Parts: sequence; C-alpha cells; structure tokens
Amino acid sequence: MTTPCEQCGGACCKVLKIDLSTTDADHRRLVSMRGIAVGDVVYLPAPCSCLKDGRCTIYHDTVMRPDICRLYAVGGPECVGVLEAMGII
Repeated sequence: MTTPCEQCGGACCKVLKIDLSTTDADHRRLVSMRGIAVGDVVYLPAPCSCLKDGRCTIYHDTVMRPDICRLYAVGGPECVGVLEAMGII
C-alpha cells in the first residue's frame, strides 16, 4: 500500500496512540471519551509541536528528530491504523 504522506497532513504527528487492552473499564471509558476509539486502541489528539502546515519542520535534522519519528514505518500497520481512525483512508 502506498501512503499519501503529502496528502494526509501529518496524521501520525497529530495523535497519540494508547493501547487499552490491559486497563480497567473506568480508565478505558475515560480515555475513549477524549479520542477516537478503535477496538483496544484510542487515538488522542496530541499534535507535535514540530508539525507546521502538515509538514515536519525537523524532518531532515538527524539530531533533533526523535527516534520514534525516525523508526516510524510509513505505510506500516501503525500508519494505516492512524489514517483509518482519522478517516483519511
């Protein structure tokens, strides 16, 4: 699958993924009310401060760019999950 990074506006940088498979019902309910729930996963709005106009401002800076961003597999299961949750694909 080809992921339209230029078209999604940095969807992966706008949310925080939280796995609720091991949490109690009250915690699940509280977190789910604040985000987009998809099964045992909730995507909470948490835009990255380095995202401007849908583009990463530190993408090419190997010192400043966090490991989580460098290791993120574009088009992988995490990416597709965010795009589906946000209704982009």
